Amino acid sequence: MLTERILKFGLFAALVCLWFVNSGFGIEFRKKDKKEPQDAKPAELNPAVLDKIDAVVEQAISNRVTPGAVVIIGTPEKTYLARAYGKLTYDADATSMTLDTLFDLASVTKVVATATATLRLIQDGKLALNDSVSKYIPGFAQSDKNKITIYHLLTHTSGLPAYASVEAVKKAADPSLPPYENLIRFISNMKLKYETGKDYTYSCLNYLTLAYINKTVLGYTQDKFLKETVYEPLGMTDTTYYVTADHRRRTAPTIKNEKEFRQGDVHDPLAYYAVSPEYAPGNAGLFSTAVDLEKYCRMILNCGKSEKKEIFNCSILQLMTMNAIPTEIKAIRGLGWDIFEKYPWGTPINATPTLEVIGHTGYTGTLIRIDKYACNYLILLTNRVYPDDKADVKSLRESVMKILIESCPLYETLGASQ
Repeated sequence: MLTERILKFGLFAALVCLWFVNSGFGIEFRKKDKKEPQDAKPAELNPAVLDKIDAVVEQAISNRVTPGAVVIIGTPEKTYLARAYGKLTYDADATSMTLDTLFDLASVTKVVATATATLRLIQDGKLALNDSVSKYIPGFAQSDKNKITIYHLLTHTSGLPAYASVEAVKKAADPSLPPYENLIRFISNMKLKYETGKDYTYSCLNYLTLAYINKTVLGYTQDKFLKETVYEPLGMTDTTYYVTADHRRRTAPTIKNEKEFRQGDVHDPLAYYAVSPEYAPGNAGLFSTAVDLEKYCRMILNCGKSEKKEIFNCSILQLMTMNAIPTEIKAIRGLGWDIFEKYPWGTPINATPTLEVIGHTGYTGTLIRIDKYACNYLILLTNRVYPDDKADVKSLRESVMKILIESCPLYETLGASQ
């Protein structure tokens, strides 16, 4: 069994983590095809095909799927499409969407913020995948939760339920404690859905807990840590949990009803309840622009580097973006990242670790998709929840992804089979 002390050494720590996840947790990564390219090279995309995206997005806006959208498609070296469509709201005099419009990323926060912060702390030797959650949150030292580790939270295999009612959290709250403390105490006391490590449930509670652990280890919010170690080095100047007045004016609204107009405040109920200067929620709450997210995606495709800056060492980055769930559990997930397999999210070509398509969606209508085989990324940001949370962007997302696949010569034989 690996000791915590072993996990304190830079690159070696990352390699140990790879061994640990593969051996200590009984995980079998999908086998690597000997024919796979060792160093994937970006495939040139066809701009004429990508131009079809205009009509698809404009039609969605016309159908009131979303008031507007921003789309960026590119490779580590080249941006092929960067366009803004529609307006911030459906009002005739509303501000137009621009490339620097901020969006409530919703669950995209889980990868761009929380998993990123956690993996950086692992890389820095301040956390380990096999650390028990109870080490940082004593309330988890209960018989049904004492097996939960950082790994289980990252991969959604902890056994925690998917969500919790804000009303229930408030009802059980201690008025002497801040909301985020009451939320973590409530999660600590919840019954598990199943024994830890035996199944998979995508859960916001896992990432709310991770953000609290990150804060405990750091002594301050993961927002500050991420700005210092990831966002500012990458030039992501508009990515934040705490929007400024200028940000707010540029942010796509998410709610409008008789009681509320929400613009620049997180849409997710639990994150909205818990966010404070002392706590940046882990499941939602990050705001960003497509331009900033492009810099993040390029870092991922460059194996943790941006120009001469190293955000992650390559071993940690590879660990973060590979399937990390045991084969006996019917789910495919990295340490934070979703791994897309069904067309058009992924394709049959993307069935092995170095060829996988990874990404994440957000409830508000956001999406990042990174193709490790073709070395390209898609950022599609909408505020489909405005004003009444009734629109569905699934068809828009899939239409845009199909056009991207069609534009890439590496997939030219795929069209007929699909």
